[in-house]
Amino acid sequence: MKRCACSALLAALLLFACYKGNGLDPVSGGEDRAGIRGHISYTGAWPDSTREVRIAVMKSYPEGISDPDSLLAFMIEALNTGQLFFSDTLTRFIGGQDYECDVEPGEYEWILAAWFPDITLFLTGVKQLGAYSDDPARTHTPVRVMPGSFTEQIDMEADLDRAAGDVIFY
Repeated sequence: MKRCACSALLAALLLFACYKGNGLDPVSGGEDRAGIRGHISYTGAWPDSTREVRIAVMKSYPEGISDPDSLLAFMIEALNTGQLFFSDTLTRFIGGQDYECDVEPGEYEWILAAWFPDITLFLTGVKQLGAYSDDPARTHTPVRVMPGSFTEQIDMEADLDRAAGDVIFY
């Protein structure tokens, strides 16, 4: 029950922040834009409850954090300190697509595909479908973004079956 409550709170905070302009809006464009680009491939069946999928880019990885309360605190801090960026909504119900996400120049440790449920099922929470890693033995790979340029080939696979699971992030 505690895990469900934490998942619900995390989902509610992320969904609220996503639609209120609290750091989840893409960085404004221009000639000096910076960010990441890649391809996302989807496996599994698209849940009917899919509201959206976005690429989430975080400056740090929640290393060693496994309990829901600590993960929630980590995400809230990232939102409040501008260390979390989201792409525009990706196209749903397809097999894959190219994407790009504007971010500020810097080092980013965690780039993941985030699944958001429709509002009627928000208690199931936001879920990680996959993450960028250049090594199958690792859960994530850091990426550097230089001023005025995009870091390319940040490709990932997103397992849609994870949306139905109990685990929030892998």
